Amino acid sequence: MQFSAIIFDRDGVLSDFNFELIQEHFSKLLPVSAFEIANDWMDWGTQIGFPTSVSEEVQFFAGFWEYIAQKYSLNDKTRTILKATDYSIYISAYPEVHNTVKQLSEAGFKIGCLSDFSLASLDKSLSSLGILQYIDATCSAATMQIPKPFPAAYLQICDKLGVKPEECLFFDDEWENVLGGRRVGMDAYLIDRSGRSRQDPSNSPAFFNLEEALNHIQSISTS
Repeated sequence: MQFSAIIFDRDGVLSDFNFELIQEHFSKLLPVSAFEIANDWMDWGTQIGFPTSVSEEVQFFAGFWEYIAQKYSLNDKTRTILKATDYSIYISAYPEVHNTVKQLSEAGFKIGCLSDFSLASLDKSLSSLGILQYIDATCSAATMQIPKPFPAAYLQICDKLGVKPEECLFFDDEWENVLGGRRVGMDAYLIDRSGRSRQDPSNSPAFFNLEEALNHIQSISTS
C-alpha cells in the first residue's frame, strides 16, 4: 500500500509539557500545586464546558483564572499575572521532531495532527513548537467535540487531508488510540518514549521516537 499521509498525536508524540516549569511558575503565585490547579481546570471545564473555538477559549481562560482567584482569595496583582499566563510556553518539541516532520513534508507526505487536546488552540501550540508550517491539517477533540478512539475523529482528519484511512500512517502514545486508528483502516503504531512497550498484542513494533518511526516509513516507502 502506498501511503500519502502521516498523522501524529501531539502530546507524547510531538511534544511534552514541562511540568517542572509549570510547577515553578504556579508555586510563586498559588497556595496549591500545579496538579491541584489541573484538577480545578477539569472541574471548571466540566462545569461550564470546554471551549470549541479560539474565541471561546479566550473567554474560558478569563473565567477560569477568575474562578481560581476567588477560590484561593488571590490579590489583584496575582490575578493579573495568572490571566497573562500562556500555556504554550510550557510545551516543548522532542529533539527529533522538527527535522522528522520537515523531512516528511519535503518528501511529499501530507502531514496531520490529531489530538485529544482539550483546547481549541491546537494550531497555536504547533506554531510555538516551530512545526505548524509543515502541518497540512489539524483536528483537536475540543473543536471536533469527539475524541479518539471514536472512528469519527480519525475520519475527520482524513477528510481534512483529502485522503482515505488506508492511505495513512498514524502514530500515537496510547494503545487505545492506536487500535482506534487500525479499526478505521489506518496503519497505526505506538510511540513509546519510555521504552517499556516495544511490541503490542498483535506483535507490531512500538517506536521509541520519531527517528525510529521515520526509518520505518522510509523502509516501507521504498519496498
